[in-house]
Amino acid sequence: MKRLSLILIGLLALSACTQSAKWSLIYQPDVQSGEQLIQISTLKMDAINGYYDTLDQCRLKGQGLRKLAGDKGDYVCGFQCKTDEQGLLHCEDLSR
Repeated sequence: MKRLSLILIGLLALSACTQSAKWSLIYQPDVQSGEQLIQISTLKMDAINGYYDTLDQCRLKGQGLRKLAGDKGDYVCGFQCKTDEQGLLHCEDLSR
């Protein structure tokens, strides 16, 4: 009984420490400078290129990806993104 209690306490402690990332990086590397190819209303889950705890982390990763692509590409950070039945993304907030 004591062993079972310890296992349950351990599982609860582990699950309490996990937190899902709040920001999703949506990045398209093939965008020419000046174009804005990202159409938020048509984005699907596979457009996400990473998950981050803060907006700053998400922005920095997007900027780094743009530099690696030679300043081509477009990115947006979405807050609390979820998909609907059609697989389209819906985010509470979007930021570049």
